[in-house]
Amino acid sequence: IGSISTHAATPLQLAEAGVELFRSDYPGLLAELFGSDQITLDGIGRLRNFKQQGDTIDLERTALWLLTDLRAGRLKIMSFEAAWAVSDITDTEQVSVEDSGESPELSVDDITAADAPEEANEETL
Repeated sequence: IGSISTHAATPLQLAEAGVELFRSDYPGLLAELFGSDQITLDGIGRLRNFKQQGDTIDLERTALWLLTDLRAGRLKIMSFEAAWAVSDITDTEQVSVEDSGESPELSVDDITAADAPEEANEETL
């Protein structure tokens, strides 16, 4: 389905890149999640008490925990939903869906190339 292979990078590399992405693109997120914008993967492991023998931090375990919780939506502070993907839904439509008790559904057919950000192209849609 066009996803990145699990062999493209190690969980440790992905988690470290994710922490850097949070720091640069989502200011304040790390502070809200872990108490500091300057926290590292090692610091997250210390907070989670993922210690190995000799009081070192198990970075692999920390990386797997972070990626698993992020994928599962347990870090409820953020969402990977693209704003442009739901831009056609108006406030009136949202209220009517909420009032009806139905779950709003959005399919790939509802998204057109015109809705995509400028840097998107047909391959990414």
